[in-house]
Amino acid sequence: MNARSVRIARRASSAFRWVLPVRFGGGDLEGVPGKEIVIFIADLAPGAVGDKHYHPGPEFFYVIEGTLAHEPNGGLAHMMKTGAFGSNPNKGIHLIKNPSATERAQAIDFLVAEKGQPIVIPVK
Repeated sequence: MNARSVRIARRASSAFRWVLPVRFGGGDLEGVPGKEIVIFIADLAPGAVGDKHYHPGPEFFYVIEGTLAHEPNGGLAHMMKTGAFGSNPNKGIHLIKNPSATERAQAIDFLVAEKGQPIVIPVK
């Protein structure tokens, strides 16, 4: 289990972070050679805006606290409240924001990722 946090943000370094990325594996995901499962929490302070990025595999996420603004590359941002489910395709460029000035926002994320790759790849 890997208990480090990876931070990506446009504001204070503690505004946006990926918490407790956990890689399940040691071997290939059954039936999907070269892939592994990664689960993490995206934690956004009030007003946090993430940089554009992608993940090395399809991403599925569930909002567990607050509201997220999810913006796929080339698409319009849409608001996702607690209990909402969303996804991004393999290497789909996107960004997320916390539109609240007072409340935190969190989502639990599940990736079927390319084995050994970073879980977040920033895009300029």
